[in-house]
Amino acid sequence: RQTESFIGLNTPSSTMFVTGLMLIYHFDSFGLGEWVINPIFLSIVILVLSFLQVSELPMFSFKFKHTKWRGNEIRFAFLILVAVLLILLQEAAFSVIILLYIVFSVYAHLRGNKKAAELN
Repeated sequence: RQTESFIGLNTPSSTMFVTGLMLIYHFDSFGLGEWVINPIFLSIVILVLSFLQVSELPMFSFKFKHTKWRGNEIRFAFLILVAVLLILLQEAAFSVIILLYIVFSVYAHLRGNKKAAELN
């Protein structure tokens, strides 16, 4: 079932998100250090990440069948945005990258469902 995508948020992505929060706290990135250790915020993060890990939501993978743009639009656009975010946000980029990964995956899933509905 997971040949071209993951089902649910994979553990390394979840770990990267939490590590990003730790880096934001450590470096007090953009003054968000105290905010990311707020118990309410952390409780919400735990619930959302736990839900995403066991959900049936397909998350795109980085399995390239070829290097052409067509068919890999999501992957290339995501990689370009990752590079920009790493340059602009530095250590604060990790959590934002995972949020972006989730948004891109939801978009790809919805776009795929729309195309499938149009074919029927």
